[in-house]
Amino acid sequence: MNSELQQTIDAHRNLFGISNTLVHGRPPLTHVKEDLEQVLAGVRELVYIPYAYGNMDKIIDILTPAFKDMGVKTVKSPHNYPNQETQVILDAEAIFIGGGNTGRLVANLWALRNTDGSLVDQRPNSSKNPLVNSIRERASQGTWIIGSSAGLNVMCSDIRATNDMQAAVQELSDGSRVLRIDGIGLLPGNLSINPHFQDSVVVTDEEREKILEINPKLRVLIDHQGESRTERLTQLQEMDNKRVILALREGSYITVHGKEMNLHGNIGGLIFEYGKEPRAVSNGDRLDQLLSI
Repeated sequence: MNSELQQTIDAHRNLFGISNTLVHGRPPLTHVKEDLEQVLAGVRELVYIPYAYGNMDKIIDILTPAFKDMGVKTVKSPHNYPNQETQVILDAEAIFIGGGNTGRLVANLWALRNTDGSLVDQRPNSSKNPLVNSIRERASQGTWIIGSSAGLNVMCSDIRATNDMQAAVQELSDGSRVLRIDGIGLLPGNLSINPHFQDSVVVTDEEREKILEINPKLRVLIDHQGESRTERLTQLQEMDNKRVILALREGSYITVHGKEMNLHGNIGGLIFEYGKEPRAVSNGDRLDQLLSI
């Protein structure tokens, strides 16, 4: 990675990172509209990167009304311009990296190919060319890069704090397979972000019985014996104890201007550091320290 370009990105980046795009019972992006429409003020054409999502055209159709309600005139996607994907990004006034499967997104951001030349993402409209360098170039120029869910996760250099089953697996010439965890690198190398963070819910036996009386279908949730999200993130840090993780509950989002980071949204999140209790952060908190780890 070019250190001079990285320094320029660090100084000029404008990032808007959202834990979740969709809100139950409400139109998409309503929880960030007040701030996001300020970011998009004057943006006529938004470039939406949809590769994480299964049906790319469908998600663009779902979200386009929300963007137009914020003043955007048109939404353009690289997947509709095969072999011109990088130019679409280089011409972008603002870029939105959408959610879905993080591994599938990584496969397209890097246009990962197997030894035989086949694309790791074999969908017909997957990206034929790597997009990362073009996104980094636009970030270095101060272009707004907006990411939601998986799109927020890949702003980091390392995507291991994702919640997804991974799909970015390359087959090598010796027959072995390798999992790619490379994000775009718009944030420090030791910082990971976990969107959609869910707190552990512990109930007493008495509370459990009352809940099941009201709704027996909730048994599958309150009797769940798998690891909690907190345990999963802690396990990651046990393998990489320099890694700091910002976990954002749904409804939370961050803005980054150069070396300044702010947390927004009434529900907040947690900062995980190895060997320490998770630290709560909330709406309005400055998180600049996470940009210098």
